[in-house]
Amino acid sequence: MGVCEIPSRSVRVIVEWGVEHQELIETVEALDRLLDAIAAEPLPQVVQVTREHAGTLGIVLGAERSFLHHVPVHLEPPYYVSSGDEDKDEPLVFFLEGAHQTEAPWSATIPDDAARAAVRHFAETGELLPDVRWVET
Repeated sequence: MGVCEIPSRSVRVIVEWGVEHQELIETVEALDRLLDAIAAEPLPQVVQVTREHAGTLGIVLGAERSFLHHVPVHLEPPYYVSSGDEDKDEPLVFFLEGAHQTEAPWSATIPDDAARAAVRHFAETGELLPDVRWVET
C-alpha cells in the first residue's frame, strides 16, 4: 500500500515584494512557503498577491501583527482594509519596496494567522475572506 499524498491546491497568483522581487505561484503550498520565507526577512514588509480578475491583496509580513489591504482589478474604489480588535497608541510600522517606511493604525491590524488564511482564501477563490472584518476606505 502506497503513501497517501494530499493533492496540491492549485492557484495562479503573482507575488511581489521588496524592490524587484516577483514570482508566479501555482499552488497554495508554494504560496505558504514563499510567505514564510519573506516573513523571516529582517524588516516587516508589504507583500502584494495579485490574482487575475480579482485585484491585489496586500499583507504585512514579519511584524507582531499583520495588516491587509485590497485593491480591485479595475483600480477604482471601493478599497478595503482589515479591521482588528486591538487598539494601541502606536502604529504598525512596516516597509514598502524594501526601503520606504510606512505605517497603519494598530486598530487595522489582525493576527498573522488570520491574515495568512485571508491570503490563501484570496489566492484560491479571488474573494475576500468573510472571517476578516473589512472596512471600506
